[in-house]
Order: sequence, then structure tokens, then C-alpha cells
Amino acid sequence: MIRIGVLSDTHGDLNATLEALEIFDCYQAKTLIHCGDIGEDVYPALPAGRTYCVSGNTDDSWVAQRFAMACGLNYQNRFGRLTLGNIRIAFLHGDDRSSLRFALYSGNFDLVLQGHTHVAENSLIDHQVRLVNPGAVVRSARPSVAVITLPEISDSLTPSELAAARETAMQQLEVQPGFLRSNVETAEEVRQAREQAARRLIPPHLLQSGILR
Repeated sequence: MIRIGVLSDTHGDLNATLEALEIFDCYQAKTLIHCGDIGEDVYPALPAGRTYCVSGNTDDSWVAQRFAMACGLNYQNRFGRLTLGNIRIAFLHGDDRSSLRFALYSGNFDLVLQGHTHVAENSLIDHQVRLVNPGAVVRSARPSVAVITLPEISDSLTPSELAAARETAMQQLEVQPGFLRSNVETAEEVRQAREQAARRLIPPHLLQSGILR
């Protein structure tokens, strides 16, 4: 079995992100996937070498790439691909509807992970593709993450057996929600947070490294 932790929409909130990481540690999730709207202050907290991430609509892709590289994260721009245990995974923020449709209906993926809506979701599409939205770590009525347990499908199966095994795995997929302490913000607090995010400077320790100059 492979256990992965999925989070999204941290929006630069370091304290909430650390709480999310504690949940993943409790479940011993070794691989983490962030579905975007990360925020600059969060990158250094994400575990190096085992975190995969994409940009969201509030992330600057140029800045995101450099922060991710500096912090040892596997950054895949706006659309991520990963295969674990012969399960084909797509992960994206979800604001680009055409990319989301491609992930769901192209036949190239078994598990699709998205964020953006700030609402948790766990749906089976056409009996064979699982769509999981972990919800949002911040700015949500019920802040949450998701822990997914994947089976390890054998490499020795024939193509038809492999397709059947993947379909069965998605139908029986174990998705465990993890709820954070409530950090609901008022509309004014959300507005102020967005203004602060727009003015936020690159953290000094990354500037000093020379990587982001």
C-alpha cells in the first residue's frame, strides 16, 4: 500500500500548513501532493524530495518554480503527472476547466487531484476515474486535507488485466479526510490577506541564497 497526503489552497498560511503536515505525519503519508495556491511562505515548510506541487491561479508561476527549486520540491507548473503503484495520477489546481476535463476524460489517468473550489470532493467518474479535492487548508468553512491509500498493482499483468485492476482500485479507493482546527476568516480578513499577499516580498533567506535574484 502507498499512502499519499493531498493538500491545496494554503495561501501562504504557514501555521495552518504545519498543522496539515502533522496530519500527514500521523497517517505516515510519505508522498505529498499540493494542488496549488501555495503562497510564498509555505514552500520552505513542505518536505523536500517527496513533495509534488503545481501552481494555482493566485501563484506566480515564475516565482513558484524558483521557490520550489530552492526548497527541493518537485514542481510541475500547472499540470502534474505521477505514477505510483501503477496508478496514473494527474494533479492540477482546477481553475482551468479544459485541463480538468482532459485529466478526467482522456483515459490517461486513474486518479485526478484538484483544489481551487475550497470544498472537499470525492467522486467516481464513469466508474473508472476517481476525482478527489482535499478541500482548502485556509479560507474554508471546514479546512481539510486528504489522505489516500493506493494499492500497488503488479507489473506482470496483461494490458487488459491492468486496466481492470486500475478500475477496481478506483472504485474501492480509500480516501480519508483530515480536518484542521477552524480558521474561518471574515470577508474583510480575506480581503486584507489578499492585499498582503500581493505586497509580500520574497523571503530574505531565499534572496540571500542567490537563487531568486
